[in-house]
Amino acid sequence: MSILVNAIQAIEGEGRIDVVCSREGDSVVVRVRDDGRGIREDALSRIFDPGYTTKGVGVGTGLGLSIAYRIALHHGGALRVKSEAGKGSEFTLSIPIGLPPPRTLSTTSAYTALSSP
Repeated sequence: MSILVNAIQAIEGEGRIDVVCSREGDSVVVRVRDDGRGIREDALSRIFDPGYTTKGVGVGTGLGLSIAYRIALHHGGALRVKSEAGKGSEFTLSIPIGLPPPRTLSTTSAYTALSSP
C-alpha cells in the first residue's frame, strides 16, 4: 500500500500508475510504475532508510518504504527502485514462491518487531 500511496502522491494532476504481477523463476514479482515527478538521484540511496522522506513536513513519516523493504527482506525477497527525476519511478517487489522460514534480521534497527520470526 505504501508504494501505491507514494505513486499517487508523486503524480501532479493526471497521470498513470501501472501494476504488473508476474512469476519470474521461483519468485512472484510485483512492479509498480508511475509517471510522476520521480525521485532525485541524491535521494535514491536513502529512500528505504527509516524516517527519510522527500515529502514536506506533515505529509510523510518516512516509514512506509522502510517497512515495505524490511518485510521483503524478512521473507527472503527484495524491494528495488528505479527512478528518474521528472519521468517517474518503478518499484519492483520480489518474493520467493517456496518461502523459506522468515529470516531473522538485525535487531540494531528501531523496527525490532519486524526482525522477530
